[in-house]
Amino acid sequence: MAKRSKQEKKQAAKAAAKVKAYARIQRHRKDETEEKHEQRLVQQRTERLHASQEETQHRDAAFQERFGDEFDCTYIFNTNAKVLQHNMKMIQRVGEPIALIEARHTGDSKKMGSDAFMNLDCSLFLCVGAKVVMTQNVCQPAGLCNGATGVVMDIVDNDGEGPPSLPRFVMVDFGEKYTGTPFFPGDDNRRGWVPVHPRTATDFTFKSGERQEHTRTMLPLRLAWAWTPWKTQGQTLKGKVVCELGDKELDAGITYTAFSRVT
Repeated sequence: MAKRSKQEKKQAAKAAAKVKAYARIQRHRKDETEEKHEQRLVQQRTERLHASQEETQHRDAAFQERFGDEFDCTYIFNTNAKVLQHNMKMIQRVGEPIALIEARHTGDSKKMGSDAFMNLDCSLFLCVGAKVVMTQNVCQPAGLCNGATGVVMDIVDNDGEGPPSLPRFVMVDFGEKYTGTPFFPGDDNRRGWVPVHPRTATDFTFKSGERQEHTRTMLPLRLAWAWTPWKTQGQTLKGKVVCELGDKELDAGITYTAFSRVT
């Protein structure tokens, strides 16, 4: 093979340099194109976010004009996730410090559902001013029954304790729903105030032929700005109610159940 002349080597080097330069230009253009594409995506996402925020603000304004304060409305959603989302949104709007309260467990109760423990949940977010519902029949003759709604007026902790430990009691104003002996005689403004104490429920399971006991101690309360239609069965909801039940019924007649709860 003949050796290349100096001139040929120079020409080859120049050609290689041109190829490298062209490749650099192409990479730069590609990077620039990808950067511009990413910028466009960010801009589009930002525009959609702003549009969504404006749409939400417009919807909230229209709702406010038509129905009044959302705080006083009860929402009915067809999923627990939407109920939780709305309740958390509303408790943050109250503007008071929010306490996470956790149940006290024995056995494997922490892994078990609330149905096994008379509707006592594992955890609960509360604050003064929160709208709550009673989840157990505590004193039916006095109106303290499953489904009674009220507003948290105070959270009284045990000495030397605080959230997430269980409080000694939560003072709830049930208003006219409470018909028992007043806890503040002579004070009409606090006629419906009732201390709600933690309650304990027990469940049993069997493993390897042995009975195992599980207990959960918790406040018989839940946030009550939003419900599922199944939870409203047997309830009477006063005031304004907003139903968002989706495109189709998940259970036959559940739409009727939701609308028939309102007075």
